[in-house]
Parts: sequence; structure tokens; C-alpha cells
Amino acid sequence: MSEFPTAVASRRCRTGQGCSDTAFWIAKRAAFVGVGLALAGDRKHLVKRSLYASAAVQAFVSLWEAGHPDEPATLPSSDAALTGKPLPILMTYLVRSCFVAGGLYLSGQRKHLKRDALAGTAMIELAVLNWAAEQNAP
Repeated sequence: MSEFPTAVASRRCRTGQGCSDTAFWIAKRAAFVGVGLALAGDRKHLVKRSLYASAAVQAFVSLWEAGHPDEPATLPSSDAALTGKPLPILMTYLVRSCFVAGGLYLSGQRKHLKRDALAGTAMIELAVLNWAAEQNAP
């Protein structure tokens, strides 16, 4: 099983090997969320909301990784993407959208919360599926 980059970065941060990779992934994920929000037509406070949403997802990544210290650094979403089965991919997409929605809510967003969470999460999901395709390539 391939280790997922954000989980690897989180593990390095937790074990005192430096957190710069984690910061990079938070920023990169925020950019994905920002693209999704912009495509959904919501550009108000885009940077703040994207960073909050990304931080909420990172909190899950960190907690998941810390709860599985003796296993490969993977996440449910990376495992689902590697299998390519639609139902697990859909389930992890919906769960991730709840974390994104939580981050957006904490950033002060109230209008169009579901739409924006699903749109922002879609961009993250596309990146995860692209990563899985690269891992499965011959």
C-alpha cells in the first residue's frame, strides 16, 4: 500500500522531524478548496475560508495518523482512491466535505455552506484521485 503524502507529513511533524511539509500541504489543500469555492461562485474572504477548511481537514489527518502509529501512513480517502471503487470514494468525499464545512463554518461562513463545502472538497478529491492514478500507473 502506498503511503499518502499528507499522512507522511503529519507523521513527520508528530515525531519531531519538522512540520514544514505539513504547512505545505495545508497551503496546497487551501488552494484546492479556494478553486472549488471560486468555481462555486463564492469569492468573499476566499483565503481565510480556504485556510480554515484546510486546517479542519488537517486536524482529521493528524488525528487519524496519530491513532494509527504502527501502520503505514495512509488515510481512508487514499485507500479508497487506490481501490477505485465508487462507493468508498463517495463516502470519503462526503465525510471530508463535513470537515471542510466545519472549517468554513468556523471561518464565519453561513450562506451556501453545503454547496461550498462540496465544491471545495471536489477539488481535493480530484487531487487525491490523480495521486491514486499515478500510484496505480504501470
